[in-house]
Amino acid sequence: MYIILGENYMYKHIKNCIISPKYIYKTRNDNGWKSFGYLLLLSLIVALPVLISLLKFDGFSPAMRNDTKNLLYDELNIDCELGDKLVCSEGVLKEIELLNYKVIIDPSAQHTVADFGFVVVLREDVVYFYSATVLFDSIPYTELPTEWNGLDFNVEDDAFWDSFFDGLDSLIMGYRNLWLPVGLIAAYIANIITVVLLLLFDTLIIKIFSFTKLKFRQIFKMLINAMTLYVIIRLIILLYGVSISSIIISMIQVIPLIYVLMAIRTMQRR
Repeated sequence: MYIILGENYMYKHIKNCIISPKYIYKTRNDNGWKSFGYLLLLSLIVALPVLISLLKFDGFSPAMRNDTKNLLYDELNIDCELGDKLVCSEGVLKEIELLNYKVIIDPSAQHTVADFGFVVVLREDVVYFYSATVLFDSIPYTELPTEWNGLDFNVEDDAFWDSFFDGLDSLIMGYRNLWLPVGLIAAYIANIITVVLLLLFDTLIIKIFSFTKLKFRQIFKMLINAMTLYVIIRLIILLYGVSISSIIISMIQVIPLIYVLMAIRTMQRR
């Protein structure tokens, strides 16, 4: 019974946030925890594509491998070889971005890990594994996947790329239970921060330029609810991989701002 009532309330709330400026204006006096809960829900919706991609990841698909190969061709064109240790002809420091993961080739220990995701650092004698900047494991090269044994960084050789991705898949999936929870939490928190910053920026603009007597927190609450349509549109764009220009993206981002201004103007006229 309570679940049905809750679903019915949420449906009406979302619908009214999309079609009714008057309803958005009323949300200015919502309970703070209610507004915060809706903010968390919207942030979760925005984060869904990334969360789903993390949950579904089971290795680099052929298409992903080909795209990544093209991106990394110059990055991995280095004179290095993996055996019992990492041997390079000169001081090499390479940071290789792979989706939500990073591989750092750093035999001379020049790099300090500050990335929040899953990071594999190849030092001269040991491989280090980081998640959310925290070192959680290290292993000698003799314990690496067999695909990386004697790996010669020859980007002209297809066998190198097959061994590189096979070994990387083994490493990532072997530590899945460690990086997945951290990755999910990090992606969600990152979206919450992004949404809050956007809301604060819009609130400041309205407070400065709309000449309203509403308090800062009231405008902020209205903007949370006014973000509903923006979040839905963004979710559709991300899920279906719709390619749009930066100008259109900017126009979509001002939807909450326009909705709240419409709500304020409508109620002032009354």
